[in-house]
Amino acid sequence: MSLTGNHDVLADGIPPVSTVFAFTRAALERAAARSPLLAPAWDALERAPENAHYLCVADPTDLEWVQRQELVDDDLFRAQLGHSVPTWRGWGEKA
Repeated sequence: MSLTGNHDVLADGIPPVSTVFAFTRAALERAAARSPLLAPAWDALERAPENAHYLCVADPTDLEWVQRQELVDDDLFRAQLGHSVPTWRGWGEKA
């Protein structure tokens, strides 16, 4: 999906944007070793000086990987919280 200046959340849905904060070089390196989602950020920043702050805008993740993750994301989120969380179907519509 490509975003335009006319993106409407109600009509077009939530933008497919994620943010991840890694507070140390080691944390980003470990996370990138476990997830292809963070590998491009590590590739771009692994040689950058550690005493600065960075914003990395990576290329989109492989679509097949994203589709596989979407199948388990809700369950993973609930498991991390340790209890059941309501599932939301759409803007303002509760499951």
